[in-house]
Amino acid sequence: MSRIQDFIKHRRYLISVSEHTIRWHTCALKRLPNENPTEQQLQQMVIRMRERALKETGYNAVIRSVNAVPELPELGRITAQAKATS
Repeated sequence: MSRIQDFIKHRRYLISVSEHTIRWHTCALKRLPNENPTEQQLQQMVIRMRERALKETGYNAVIRSVNAVPELPELGRITAQAKATS
């Protein structure tokens, strides 16, 4: 089982988040380039979202979901930079 699937199961059964939250994480985490992205790959993911004119709320939601997954590089600095340049 993949790390993302483990994360979703953990959220669903051990933390008891709502089905809406599960769908949100599932949708957001589909944007990951692979199971073990590097910080550079995550930065490129954010750049692609911004180039496609995704609204700030959209890419910030993806970043929050990615940051919730243990052992993935944090994207908090990118969020702050994105807000400063918007």
